[in-house]
Amino acid sequence: MSSSATLSVLTVNDVYDVVPNEHGIGGMAEMATMLKRERAAIPPSHTTLTTINGDFLSASQAGELFYKGYGRVFKVLTATCMATAHMIDLLNHMDIDFAVFGNHEFDFGADILAQRVQESKFRWFGSNVKERATGGLFANATDTLLLPIGPDGALKLGIFGICTPETPQLSFPGDRV
Repeated sequence: MSSSATLSVLTVNDVYDVVPNEHGIGGMAEMATMLKRERAAIPPSHTTLTTINGDFLSASQAGELFYKGYGRVFKVLTATCMATAHMIDLLNHMDIDFAVFGNHEFDFGADILAQRVQESKFRWFGSNVKERATGGLFANATDTLLLPIGPDGALKLGIFGICTPETPQLSFPGDRV
């Protein structure tokens, strides 16, 4: 007997380019509305996954300052703005299922990112992002997942996520990863 299933995947990435227009319309609020509308249009019999695939916590103005070597400014921004916490709060309200580390997630260092992972309601993938000290996955990320799909769960979808190996040259993960 064969099984069948329909899978709908809603995915976003590089959301630092998602900004309101000159009238204040758009941005992350529009993205949240669009995701809600798209989910509502998907039949309940479908398995639906919503993913965000890297470069969503940074590439912000604060990240750009750090790139330019303004370490002192970075420390002040980190202390006063809880760097990147606003994005986790937004994404938690957008019902994201899975996230994948991108190089910009490390713009404020591995320790800040580990805090953001703990604050997340969604699962993180980082199959190739390892803790140097232990060799284990960074911040208890998920390596791979077999997800049952379809009405009877008989079909399995394999999921994994990898981060660019150039992250140490493109961002600031430090010595932890």
